[in-house]
Amino acid sequence: MNAAIHGFSSPLLINVLIELKKQKIIDPKYWIHDCSETPKLKCEKTDLYYDLYIQNKFKIEDNNPPLDLFDELEPCRFRFMVMNSRHQIHKYPLECVVTRNIYDDYHLYYRLIHYFYSILKSKKINLVIFNNFPHEGPDYVLYIVAKALKVKTLLLYQTIFPNKCLCINNIEDIEMSDKNMPIVSKPIDINIDTFLQKPFYMKKTISAETQLDELKNNYTFKEYIKKHKWKLIKFMILGEYKAISSVLNNRGPGSRITKLKKYIELYKKYATKKINKNDKYVYFPLHLQPELSTDTLGDKYYDQLRPIEELSGLIPENVKIYVKENPYQWESHRPIDFFDRLFQIKNVVLLDHEIDSISLIKNAEFTATISGTAGWESILLKKPALIFGLAWYKPLPGIFHIRNNPTYESITTTKIDLNLLKKEIASITSKFFDGIFYEAYTANYSSYNESNNQKALIDILRKKIQQ
Repeated sequence: MNAAIHGFSSPLLINVLIELKKQKIIDPKYWIHDCSETPKLKCEKTDLYYDLYIQNKFKIEDNNPPLDLFDELEPCRFRFMVMNSRHQIHKYPLECVVTRNIYDDYHLYYRLIHYFYSILKSKKINLVIFNNFPHEGPDYVLYIVAKALKVKTLLLYQTIFPNKCLCINNIEDIEMSDKNMPIVSKPIDINIDTFLQKPFYMKKTISAETQLDELKNNYTFKEYIKKHKWKLIKFMILGEYKAISSVLNNRGPGSRITKLKKYIELYKKYATKKINKNDKYVYFPLHLQPELSTDTLGDKYYDQLRPIEELSGLIPENVKIYVKENPYQWESHRPIDFFDRLFQIKNVVLLDHEIDSISLIKNAEFTATISGTAGWESILLKKPALIFGLAWYKPLPGIFHIRNNPTYESITTTKIDLNLLKKEIASITSKFFDGIFYEAYTANYSSYNESNNQKALIDILRKKIQQ
């Protein structure tokens, strides 16, 4: 199959692609990657992540899309703009990205539709493979253009279970609602205590205060010039003004300082460590933003305050909403208006992120989340959960989805049978493949063997492509 590939930039995943090409399972025609060196995989056309995502450097060839394609994809434009904003509010943004505005992204969206349409048509692409769910902007446009053209897509997703992953065709398939999904691995008999421990990827947290100190020490105009003065003087003497511009472009993170200060000030003003033991409450932990969990899996709830507003209308007057900030969060997605709007919602209490989530879940009426692990943890603790987005655990006992219009009473009166829950978890996990695509997750699997894993990944993709 003529394949367009997004990601797969690690040596492990490149070897997987090379083997699939050797077996004539795929013929790579287009590849977006961020390899620091020239990769071993040969491909007709490539784009570097930095050039495409940050610099927006790409040349549109012929094959003008029909106007009705633009009309069809118009409803997806705002979601793209939300996703693409991550490059402006990145921890280390470039000056050229910080200065972008809404109209830059507006026109970029339509240029990307044209660009990917041209590639898919000219290269006769009939398969697009992503090594993660699209959530950064251009990858999402590639996905929706492929869908509009009825080109097969494969999406990889690493689960929270050691050595377990998903390989699915559509973003919505993560809800595991397809009863015909085949059994592909041994079901997991879970140890509940293990899954109630802090996830390995949450064990090291860089606070907003730590980030602010780093920015002050390195990216104020004064400190940045002091740090790079000899380089700048050299370029001035040599008349290399383009190089000077490049050095100054890297001072983009300095633009974060004022906003980060304000976020820390507002957070300290509003977040409390005190909990009234007599309160009846629903627990709503905020997601880190920008991230996949809201931008893609949030479905229509990429605005994180919208579900809290809806939740406020669902619960009785005497029940509070305990909102807890994400410990990884910084000023992105948390402007002054965020806090103003949050506290316009009745009965909201903002909690300090250091308060233990498990204790909050145990004492809540129920947990509410867009797509986060808090919903999963809640049912393990025999507390029902209300979800707003797309989550793999949606079919499990005790989970309610807002689209089904549950009532407060129907949620709070639900009793969770742990034996039934474990049985349903076993059923779902038997549809997860054995394998690790996202190599950070090798830390979560003590029996990891790269050679065996590579063979497993090749087998997964071969089966799914030929399906």
